[in-house]
Amino acid sequence: MPSHLSADHPAAQPPGRGSVDALISQARRLKGDVDAVRRDAQEDGSDPQGRWQRALCDLALHQLNDLDEHLAQLRDGPSVPAPAGPAATEQSAPTAPRRGSLLSRVGSAEWNLLTDEASWSGELYQILGRDPAAPPLTLDELPALVLDEDRPKLTSMVTDCLVDARPIDGEFRVLHPDGSVRTCT
Repeated sequence: MPSHLSADHPAAQPPGRGSVDALISQARRLKGDVDAVRRDAQEDGSDPQGRWQRALCDLALHQLNDLDEHLAQLRDGPSVPAPAGPAATEQSAPTAPRRGSLLSRVGSAEWNLLTDEASWSGELYQILGRDPAAPPLTLDELPALVLDEDRPKLTSMVTDCLVDARPIDGEFRVLHPDGSVRTCT
């Protein structure tokens, strides 16, 4: 039986292409407006208020550029390989997200707490520096990838999630097999 909170509301639907295009247009209009404010800020360096305003405008423009890129990825979806030859089917499976795209930086995992089974997305294997042919780590094994000084933080986040149903929200570092360190949030 659904909870009383969701009984009167339909499930959220993914945004349509038109609504994402409208958001992209709004983001681009905002970029133009912020750029105009930035140009109006005094640049001779003598006015601290002007320098502060210009720095905030630069930050806002950077974030709006990121938003524009992420919305375009949302609109376009994962890249799809081009059909090869006359026998190619009309429906091709999506390829892995291109390196550096927003989707390549987001991984997911699912752990069944009753059976201790786990499944990971391909992106999570890449983020954690693991061989995709290797089985996913269980929740008990996951700390083995994390730097020693960050393990208590990860343990606390997972415990808060399991006990208090809090989202896992924090930062920890993992050590890749090649010796490089990656920060995960």
